[in-house]
Amino acid sequence: MMGWIIDEKDMNTFDNVSGQYREKAIIQNTAASNLFSLIEIRKSDSIIDIACGPGHITYRLSKITTGKVTGIDISEGMIRQARNLYPGIDFRKKS
Repeated sequence: MMGWIIDEKDMNTFDNVSGQYREKAIIQNTAASNLFSLIEIRKSDSIIDIACGPGHITYRLSKITTGKVTGIDISEGMIRQARNLYPGIDFRKKS
């Protein structure tokens, strides 16, 4: 199985910016909106959001489907932020 290609310094950066990520991640939010318009998510689909960050896009996905939505990220700070912001969604830290 292939591991993540990220070093500890980069990981700490993601942990440190987790609180400001929504404001800083303009490109990611725009890309997500464009992707949502291209794919057909059915009402009952289950979704895994890989590299979910602080969960903003995962939350948007949870409003589209009644299926299970799970967010996964390698940053403890991002997962902590996601769990605080969106307690009804399953967020998991994976390394």
